[in-house]
Amino acid sequence: LVWRKDLDPKMKAKVLDFLLTYGVGDTPEAARQRAVLARIQVGPFRRADDRHLLPVREMEATQQLIAARNSGDAAGEAAAGQALTDIAAQRAALTASSN
Repeated sequence: LVWRKDLDPKMKAKVLDFLLTYGVGDTPEAARQRAVLARIQVGPFRRADDRHLLPVREMEATQQLIAARNSGDAAGEAAAGQALTDIAAQRAALTASSN
């Protein structure tokens, strides 16, 4: 789930609570909710962080790096290289914070 930066925090909390509790538990209602989720071939939602977006950003930066190299664009190559360095640093920081 990706949030708008200007989303009201109360609304964000309400939506997040719904998503993270839907289909969770051992009540008949939770079982019914899991059946609904199964019909669309998903399970209960779990919390995630930006780590899941890093591979996409990394692929995009790599694509930009290759395009810059192929076209001889030194500034573009430097920018894409810096983007890859930044992504690696973000990955390391997220990994360190989760340990």
